[in-house]
Amino acid sequence: DGKTELGTADASAGQKTIAANPTTKSTKPIINRNPGSRPVFALGVIASSDFNGVNSAFQQTKIGGNFGAIFSVTLKKWTISTGAQYDIKPYLTNFDNYHTAYKFPTNPSSVNADCRMLDIPLNVNYQVYRQRANSVTIGTGLSSYFMLREDYQFNYGSGDNGYGGSTPTGPSHYTVINRNHNILSVLNIDATYTHQINSKFGVTVQPYTKVPLSDVGASQVRLQSTGVAFGINWNINASSKPK
Repeated sequence: DGKTELGTADASAGQKTIAANPTTKSTKPIINRNPGSRPVFALGVIASSDFNGVNSAFQQTKIGGNFGAIFSVTLKKWTISTGAQYDIKPYLTNFDNYHTAYKFPTNPSSVNADCRMLDIPLNVNYQVYRQRANSVTIGTGLSSYFMLREDYQFNYGSGDNGYGGSTPTGPSHYTVINRNHNILSVLNIDATYTHQINSKFGVTVQPYTKVPLSDVGASQVRLQSTGVAFGINWNINASSKPK
């Protein structure tokens, strides 16, 4: 029958056509199902100003400044970072908080200090919020202080010096250079807000506090700092826009 043969030929042609054209599913490009599993490496520069004081009372604070570079590795919600900062930390404290083996002829009433140091942090942060290009992390870690220069000015009160005179006597200045290192002696606590400008660059704002775990510097004081840091991050191996 001619009709039957024609129908069979059409069916066969249809089967060949289907076989020659793969389904839409097989032609889709392969997509990384878990892009968050790839670590992101970043470099950053930061600068900050902070309040510096001795002990937790912060009764006599002075404003200092810091700047440096940070390297970080982020995997999913965790970030590990380290780097180096140059810190300028002035402070004023009562002489009772200043510890030294030197016996002053007359004890000063207070001490003005100006410390220049390298701060080497090792911090861990965890992401607690993310919405499109904005994220917030909280973190903690430890810092090592490498004292480059310490300048101390001793202030004497007016009045009787205890030796029958009216003018106190004793050294007025003391300088220490490259002598004191405090390894992993400061606890860092911070919260960081990041806004991604694009896939490569982002800006950060980071309130922080630094709590001493041991005495710091030649003065052997409990130097505490709190402030706000501002920074710019460059994601070295980022390849996609923030979602």
